[in-house]
Amino acid sequence: NDDFAQRTPFAGSFVTVTGVLANASSEPGEPAATGSATVWWSWTAPASDIFTVTATSAPGYYPVLSVFTGATISNLTAVAGNSFDGLDPTYSTRVVFPAQAGTTYALAVGTSGYGDWCTLSVAQTVPPTVTVTSPTNDATFVVGDPVTFEADAADPDGQVARVQFVL
Repeated sequence: NDDFAQRTPFAGSFVTVTGVLANASSEPGEPAATGSATVWWSWTAPASDIFTVTATSAPGYYPVLSVFTGATISNLTAVAGNSFDGLDPTYSTRVVFPAQAGTTYALAVGTSGYGDWCTLSVAQTVPPTVTVTSPTNDATFVVGDPVTFEADAADPDGQVARVQFVL
């Protein structure tokens, strides 16, 4: 799947595929944002919803992930893209975008170096959950006293960076 025209197709709401970036190349007309060596897949969205695509590569290789629409390399339209920034030990990068049911997306995983193995995962995004733990229901307050708000938050697709209370 080093050649855009020969990209490997797959489908599904929750799927992981594997590939090899070793010996991958860049072909004429390939968008610069994909890195200098890429492998390609095509994925058809099964539903109109928000999807998370994650690319992970072998330690030491910084993956670049790009999502496009378009049937040929000369008419690609960028939908989303991101690259690993080296700030954590995961060697992964991800994008979140609204997919349209029946639309086929070209997914490129690249690297700026020689490369090694890689995985590409697509998951229909599940919204985060937030549960207010304090104050409890039916709590009473004295006017002028401070009130502390606490919550538990979880995101099955990633991590919660912040919970904001609007009063």
